[in-house]
Amino acid sequence: IQSGGRVTAGNNAGGLVGMFYGTISNSSATIQSGGSVTTSNSGAGGLVGFAWGGITDSSATISGNVTASRLAGGLVGYLRYVSISSSTATIQSGGSVTASSRAGGLVGQQYYGTNTNSSATIQSGGSVTAGNNAGGLVGYIYYGTISHFSATISGSVTASSSDAGGLVGYQEGGTITNSSAIIYDFATINATTKVGAVVGTKSGTITNTYPTILDSQYGNITFLDWNV
Repeated sequence: IQSGGRVTAGNNAGGLVGMFYGTISNSSATIQSGGSVTTSNSGAGGLVGFAWGGITDSSATISGNVTASRLAGGLVGYLRYVSISSSTATIQSGGSVTASSRAGGLVGQQYYGTNTNSSATIQSGGSVTAGNNAGGLVGYIYYGTISHFSATISGSVTASSSDAGGLVGYQEGGTITNSSAIIYDFATINATTKVGAVVGTKSGTITNTYPTILDSQYGNITFLDWNV
């Protein structure tokens, strides 16, 4: 989507496809500065608005804007019952993923499903913003699993109300395992209440998942506990 280009819908808009069942693989979308994907209601994604099928080996690069009233993601706005593997989203300087509720660098909301070996990068000047439930990877996860995921944040993850996390804004059930949040010392993770380097609110299982702060003065600091 080039500068000035717009994809707009009431529900389910994506840089590649709005809504699908089945499988997407080896696919990509780029939203250039001045380009946008927007829904007035729910489900906006850099690649897919609403995924009810698997996504593998795919990517989205955003220097424009992905915006929804709720459920906005750098790759997928709403992921339901299915999986993402070996896929990435990059939010470049000037790029943004924004929702009133539930925004993530990779996925806005994950409902069940198992996601593996994927990542989101929020570069300096890039942002993920929500009223509540903002995550470097996933804004809100409901009884799903993420494994071997990573978020690298030098930009910002912000919830104007509650629940901001380096990986997940709000975890309701499910499992986060073998994953990491890599946070530069000039990055911002912020909310009025409930902020964490890994999760804003935890109501599930977290194992072998830690944050690392890349500090320009003291070097790399890895916390051996998710609860930071």
